[in-house]
Amino acid sequence: MEYIKPWSDIFIKFLFGTIENNDILLSFINAVLQSKGYDRIVQVEVKNPFNVKEFQLDKESILDVKAEDENGRLYNIEVQAVEQGYFVNRSLYYWSTVYASQLKEAQVYSTLTPVISINLLNFNLFETIETFHTLFLLQEKDLNLILTDHLSIHYIELKKLHEVHSTLEKFLYWIKYEGKEDAMLATLIKDNEVLNKAHKQYEKFSSDDTMRDLYLRREMYVRDTLSAIEYAEKQGELKGKIEGKIEGKIEGKIEGKIEVARKLLNQNVSIELIADVTGLSVEKIQSLK
Repeated sequence: MEYIKPWSDIFIKFLFGTIENNDILLSFINAVLQSKGYDRIVQVEVKNPFNVKEFQLDKESILDVKAEDENGRLYNIEVQAVEQGYFVNRSLYYWSTVYASQLKEAQVYSTLTPVISINLLNFNLFETIETFHTLFLLQEKDLNLILTDHLSIHYIELKKLHEVHSTLEKFLYWIKYEGKEDAMLATLIKDNEVLNKAHKQYEKFSSDDTMRDLYLRREMYVRDTLSAIEYAEKQGELKGKIEGKIEGKIEGKIEGKIEVARKLLNQNVSIELIADVTGLSVEKIQSLK
């Protein structure tokens, strides 16, 4: 039986996006907040619950989790397992879409509430920073003055986790090693009620034929798409070498991504996912239709 990666986006969507697991989601969000000195929240409601019957592999672009707490603050949790050089831009873009989506017709700006973005990464985003948890806010350049609490973007880099003391560190250790033989993991699952339930949810997901099929097809889909992009970029670099020009290499890489984008459009892949995996702008992809 193939190993289910607990940090995969589809499993995290199942774990945090299933209504019966609200206590697990609440515990995770509180662990993230308290890690940076913020108060605990009392309750949380998933705004886009996971529904296996509605899940469409070729339509889902981002398997994120959107939730709201008792104060009306919104949370957007996303998992990214594959390194992307433009991920910071993407995470800021998705924060902005959640923030802007609050305003309906005839509503005023005063109705906007804070959006807290939590990005769980299985790669190192900041090579020069040792800490695994960073938080970015809107702050005046020279003064210790926060413009607003409406923007909070957390980056949690799993590969930088080395110690296991805090609640967040225990949660992340479980995400890294669930499904493997590990003495510390076994102790955490035994002693922590929330992690014990999360462990049972992992077993439930892994033993469900439908869930496993979705996981495997999702993995294959992403792998094939990334392989196509890598091939296209190499072809672009080859073209540049033949022409003997740096400009040719850059042009070739762009042409390769455009070619991949056209093929994915023909397969009815969502524009958002094509932009995600190719790095092309949504506007550029739309112009190819």
